[in-house]
Amino acid sequence: MRFSPYLGALVLLLLPGVVQAQTKTTYSGSLRLRQEAWDWFKPGTGSYQNAYTFTGFQFRYGVTQTTKTGESKLELQSTQLLGLPTRAASPAPLGALGLGATYKAANGNQTGSLFIKQAYFLDKKQGIRAGRFEFAEGNESIPETPSLAWVKKQRVSERLIAGFGWTHVGRAFDGIQYSKTSKTRTNLTGLLAYPTAGVFDLDGAKTLTDVRVAYLSTTKATKTEDKRLFAIAYEDVRKGITKSENSTTAEMGALKLYTLGGHYLATKPTKSGAWDFMGWAALQGGDWGTKTQNASAYSLEVGYKPKKAMWGAWYRLGYDVTSGDGNPADKTHGTFYAMLNTPRIYARTPFYTEANAKDIFFQVMAKPSPKLALRADYHSVSLASGKDLWYVAGGPFQSKPAFGLVGRKTNGSSALGDLLDISADYTLSKSATATLYLGQMLGKSVIQGIYGDKNGLLGYGELTYKF
Repeated sequence: MRFSPYLGALVLLLLPGVVQAQTKTTYSGSLRLRQEAWDWFKPGTGSYQNAYTFTGFQFRYGVTQTTKTGESKLELQSTQLLGLPTRAASPAPLGALGLGATYKAANGNQTGSLFIKQAYFLDKKQGIRAGRFEFAEGNESIPETPSLAWVKKQRVSERLIAGFGWTHVGRAFDGIQYSKTSKTRTNLTGLLAYPTAGVFDLDGAKTLTDVRVAYLSTTKATKTEDKRLFAIAYEDVRKGITKSENSTTAEMGALKLYTLGGHYLATKPTKSGAWDFMGWAALQGGDWGTKTQNASAYSLEVGYKPKKAMWGAWYRLGYDVTSGDGNPADKTHGTFYAMLNTPRIYARTPFYTEANAKDIFFQVMAKPSPKLALRADYHSVSLASGKDLWYVAGGPFQSKPAFGLVGRKTNGSSALGDLLDISADYTLSKSATATLYLGQMLGKSVIQGIYGDKNGLLGYGELTYKF
């Protein structure tokens, strides 16, 4: 067990809320239990565990003190990992055989931790939050229209900076945030922060002071539209870390990246139903070690929800592209880097991420009853460049040795694979929900060139209770 050393600082942090009169104190928490079953692509040689199950348990408990002008919060988190595989990590190019192997490699024999997840003070009048907190870019404001709110949360937010909350540890940010929304519903948000460790590493208390991020955005929301412009400055100066890239020589230099982008959402009701549209794009420059960064990404989506559809069905079609590097020998790095993202939102079985990828997908969502929500997706995934690598993971989560992005050689192919998945979310009560998920990976030439088997599977059952 590991415990965060920041308790002395927390006393000072929480004093503003304590000393003010008429303080309201509330207690809240959550329990999450998930059983994961992985059947990763089976290696052609060696006695490795590609098929296994393990259990992740997450408990969070916090106290919040609120006044008319401010809010102080302290939240603890305990995570337990049971039954992790012991032989699911293999030499390159096979790598980790599912995320159970990633958890095991990051933690060794450690199975649990207790640390401070959040500890911050919010000045409501100034719109300033300081301390340790969770943050998700792209979600600075919530549209009034429910369909747009869903699209923004599930298809726009957390692409580049987020907590990767689907993992059993997740990440937070140590720093300062400014956020204000005007009377015209224009939001201005700024962030200066270090990410914490965590995600796959149980030691979520540590601050990655060699990784820094600055974010600035302006968002304008109306009843039928939502649009944003953003800029991100990102720096990773960790020493002794080999970058994942397609270069023939190991890149050890610092990353200094600058990303400019934006999104546009709109909905248009008709007599027969409602259409929705989403566009997101980003350009990325700066320094990738000794190379010049020149990368881009974009996403286009359209949805339609017929008024008379069975179970209120909602159909969506989309195309996501993140650039790859087409020349390993030159001085330009062309692979888009999503920095501190939550890849699982955009790849529900996360065997690919927002780097060197093209993803054409179709999804259907339905609600047979107020308590039951169903969703099914089909993704056809290829690589933007067969001369680059096949990448997975979701950003830095340790000081070393993990870079936070893992790449596998493709042998010149760009056909990665298909993903068929289905999920069911059931509301047991006001406080409890249950989720079942099943994702079938159908590998193509990239995967077949590495493994002896081209098919993989992820299934899990999850129970969440909030109080």
